[in-house]
Amino acid sequence: MKNAELADLQISGFGSVPGGEYKSVKIYGRGKITGDVICDDFVINGSGDIIGAMACKQLIVNGSGQMEGNVHASVLKVHGSANFGTSIKADDVSISGAATAKGGLDAQTVKISGSAKFKGNVNAESFSSTGRFEIDGLLNAENVDVRLDWSTSRATEIGGETITVMSGTKGLSLISIVTLGTHNPRLEAGLIEGERIILENTTAKVVRGNHITIGDGCDIALVEYKGSFHKSGNAKVGEERKA
Repeated sequence: MKNAELADLQISGFGSVPGGEYKSVKIYGRGKITGDVICDDFVINGSGDIIGAMACKQLIVNGSGQMEGNVHASVLKVHGSANFGTSIKADDVSISGAATAKGGLDAQTVKISGSAKFKGNVNAESFSSTGRFEIDGLLNAENVDVRLDWSTSRATEIGGETITVMSGTKGLSLISIVTLGTHNPRLEAGLIEGERIILENTTAKVVRGNHITIGDGCDIALVEYKGSFHKSGNAKVGEERKA
């Protein structure tokens, strides 16, 4: 069946339908789909449960979504709340709401301005965050750019070509005012390894790379470097070794 002949699926109230191949799927009320779904666009504006795998060009969650099977999408956007039962494969991922996944994530680009939790490895060409993330595994990306502002982010390990972790708050933020200046957003990791590494407000057991700069707010047990190493501000480094 050609794509032009595929039907659209829309659930506006309460409904449960079987899986299948559609042109577009839109859920405005509370909908449940039992079975695998293949479509161009899948939009959840209400509450949606998908008991099966998903393959679509674009998946947008504005409301609340529960995906039980594997998800494969060219574009994945989470503005609301999304729970993924297994792993995710996508080209471009944007999370401005809250997303959790019991598996890992394979993507080209990942942008987090909300909250994300992954029980597995995250692999990407580019990973950027101005929000909060927890990765129970390896965060592996060619470029990792983390701007800390309002919370603590964690990863078991972080690897990449260029890794930059900076304090995102400039001057007095609303959070700093409310907490009387005690708010201290951080990145926590066991191992951080890359070619070029610049860190602020980071706690790690080992930082290993070629060119490393450890800045304000850092507490690093061991730094191993091949090329250059710079420590500035109130950074704490337990031990440094030149390979």
